[in-house]
Amino acid sequence: MRRLSFHRPYAKVRNPARHLRSLRKWANKFEGWFPESDGTKYWHHKIPVLDRLVDPPRAQLEWQAQALDSLFVVARHLLAAKPKNMTDRAWVAVMATYPAMWSSEVIVFYDRDYYLSFLNHTRPITDHTLSGILGVSVPEGLVESGGIVIYPPDPDDEDPQEFSEEWWVMGEPLDG
Repeated sequence: MRRLSFHRPYAKVRNPARHLRSLRKWANKFEGWFPESDGTKYWHHKIPVLDRLVDPPRAQLEWQAQALDSLFVVARHLLAAKPKNMTDRAWVAVMATYPAMWSSEVIVFYDRDYYLSFLNHTRPITDHTLSGILGVSVPEGLVESGGIVIYPPDPDDEDPQEFSEEWWVMGEPLDG
């Protein structure tokens, strides 16, 4: 279950092992299943966790690594269940944000151009990878690329500040 800690953002995460087991159980529910296109550009499922488990300042690298690995488990299940007639019409990807990973998700793209828009980063990251930081192996058949996304300051804020985060896409390569 996805939960935000509005009132207790700095509280200790109680029983992180239980949260991580639940996340792994969720990931394994995708075995043998592939979402059918309903005419939209994509299907997605956000990571179902307590935000403090994967977001700073409480998140630990080990927890983030296990969360990313659970997203990879979902991706592997989707790839294995992908119908042969969808090879050039659907692409499986994991989209992870970092360092705050609560917005991370598994996506099946049904629109090539829309998928491409996630891969064409205006500020690509070339000096490191998320899988390298977390020590997690990207599943075979997926390619990792990352970029920095910059959010402009909100002019209505008392102290407007620019915000940026890393967006990582570990997805099927586009041929051609």
